[in-house]
Amino acid sequence: MQANEMKISVLFIPQHEVAFGCIAIGDTAIASVDVRNRTDHPLRIRAKLNNPGNVFTLLDSQIILLDAQRSTTLRIEFCATQNARFCTTLSISASGGGGPAVTYRMPVRGVGGTAVVTVKDREDLKISRNGSYVLQSSYESTFSFTLVNSGKRHAFARMVVVYCGDSGNTEPIPVDIRPSPGVVIGRDESMVRFRITDDFAFSFYGFSKIFFHVNIM
Repeated sequence: MQANEMKISVLFIPQHEVAFGCIAIGDTAIASVDVRNRTDHPLRIRAKLNNPGNVFTLLDSQIILLDAQRSTTLRIEFCATQNARFCTTLSISASGGGGPAVTYRMPVRGVGGTAVVTVKDREDLKISRNGSYVLQSSYESTFSFTLVNSGKRHAFARMVVVYCGDSGNTEPIPVDIRPSPGVVIGRDESMVRFRITDDFAFSFYGFSKIFFHVNIM
């Protein structure tokens, strides 16, 4: 929304965009846009998606009579049809109440196809319930593993390494991660290696568990 629209706003719309993120091809997702009449008069609301193609659908009535100080919700459905990025614009026009008609616009974005990243099986690795990987041996200062992307999109994975001491609390470990803490993984494999810095390695040998998290973005 533009700044001058905010100054004369007769509607309160908390968000400035609709971002669906990545969904699997053929799946659907629904997002909501809340709209509130800030005036003391009824307003005629007209909502429209511009060039939605066959991927975006406005599920609610396009014309709404919104009473004073009342709210309504507009629902938008996104159905990915192919491995691509999709974008449209939601236009919300308000008229009535004795003032000029005002139009609000916000981008609507979605991506078709998802990345599915896993760590290649190793005997000394165990996956926990929260999705973290636990290194069974705490005597290694250098460790390598392979990330596999079996999805339909490239993935960006960020690694975080922590250890669990006698207190039961997890704390970050100073590590050198190669090629970097964040890697782009195509539809193939990527080898990652982390090395615990020498000044820290001796302090946890034999009495700590090492975890690493793979966050997919």
